[in-house]
Amino acid sequence: MAYLVKAPRVGRSQGAVIFWGLVSAFFASAFCYYYLENRNNEERDRTLVDQVMVLQSERDSLDSERNKMEAAASDTEKQLHDREEFLQDKETKLAQEESAIEATGTQTQTQSQLSAEQAAGVKKFDDAVRKLVAKSQDADVVLRGGRPVLRMPSSFFFDPGETQLKPEAKSILDQVAAAVGGQAGRFELRVETFTDTDGEMTVAPVPATPAPANAPKPHNVDAWQLTAMRAATIAHYLRDQGNLPFQDVIAVGRADFQPIVPNSQQGHARNRRVEITITPLPAPFHSPEATTKSPHAKTGTAAAAPASAPAAGTSADTGAP
Repeated sequence: MAYLVKAPRVGRSQGAVIFWGLVSAFFASAFCYYYLENRNNEERDRTLVDQVMVLQSERDSLDSERNKMEAAASDTEKQLHDREEFLQDKETKLAQEESAIEATGTQTQTQSQLSAEQAAGVKKFDDAVRKLVAKSQDADVVLRGGRPVLRMPSSFFFDPGETQLKPEAKSILDQVAAAVGGQAGRFELRVETFTDTDGEMTVAPVPATPAPANAPKPHNVDAWQLTAMRAATIAHYLRDQGNLPFQDVIAVGRADFQPIVPNSQQGHARNRRVEITITPLPAPFHSPEATTKSPHAKTGTAAAAPASAPAAGTSADTGAP
């Protein structure tokens, strides 16, 4: 009968202890698990943050390097562009200089040819006028600035006080024209006429009041008119009758200025003279239009005015007798 006796039951208090013990163990285990997991997560987070910072620093460094490379590339491109412009400018200037050198060479060759032709023309004129003066003891040829100047007494061309050419003067001028014929646009023909202080002057007006005895003798104003008209007469004859193809014919009346010898009794005749010369024209003055104008456009006459007269013997253009 004894085995039928039931075992004693656990009390309520013991069951609660066991239950709460198990619950406590579960929570303790869970706390430990989550604590460890949280610490691991924090470690991973710190590692990831460090990695992110490293990557951010590397990215910033790469960005800086990229900016530097872009700036360097921009500077290099600008330098290449500047060099290209510099080279292009140099090539343009070089082409211009080559063109200028070529043009200068052509101009120099043309000028050399023109100078040779002008030298031949001067020699031809020199030979011709020397043949003229060989026929007369009163005429001569002087050199002025390296060019020959035909110097003849006014009596060969004009009667005293007159402005009309003598017949024999026309023969002289025809020979001068023949000596320089065919030299179109290469020379300037210059005609200068001179008189003396009183050798062939017309009567001067009587002043209202007598001049002091020691006062210098005034120049007769008719001297300017006389020499200017004589120079113009010769220039017109050379142009119209001689058919000279000169671009310019300069006619100058010098009155009694620039005497070649003192105006003494023997010097008057030598100072009354006509001078004819040619001057080579430089190439820039050879205008194409000048050859197409009327014959009167080829000749210009200029008479010296009293206001611009130099003192006697002071002109650098005066040659030795």
